[in-house]
Amino acid sequence: MKPAFTTVRLLTGRGGAVAGALVVTGGRRILLRAELVHRVVLPPPLRNRHRPSGYVDEHLVAGEDDVRWARVADVLVACRDSEDPTGQKFPGRVLTVMPGPEGEVVVVNRDGGPIVLYGPVGAGGLCGSFAHALLTAGVPLDALRSAVLTAVEPGGQVGAASPGPASSRAAS
Repeated sequence: MKPAFTTVRLLTGRGGAVAGALVVTGGRRILLRAELVHRVVLPPPLRNRHRPSGYVDEHLVAGEDDVRWARVADVLVACRDSEDPTGQKFPGRVLTVMPGPEGEVVVVNRDGGPIVLYGPVGAGGLCGSFAHALLTAGVPLDALRSAVLTAVEPGGQVGAASPGPASSRAAS
């Protein structure tokens, strides 16, 4: 994975409830739609009634195999068979994301345990970027547990959520 400076604008609906995000990374604009198990509301100072959302997060996403950038990346994308699945040897990272055994995305916060969410296959960096934006907005990472993310790029769908319990829940 190539390192990418990433900008995430959280999108909110009525009452400041998070509905998704607009992600700009590697020259691509991607809309993430979020189906959250629990309603997540941004605090009033982070909302802006004149725009879709008043909160923007910028951070660096890099793969663990890129030694130069992985040390300073905020979101580290690791392999399932990583020697350091929690990313402890990378001092700059806030979150580590990696694929789970059934295609889900496992997100590990440097200060806590892992959570599982469901996103597009092979899009751990996008899921990690969304989680990073919420975390820096003051939303606990647990609010994303079992979330389903769908990514759409202008001109077509990037990917639907990976198969798993949340996908079958979302279909009903």
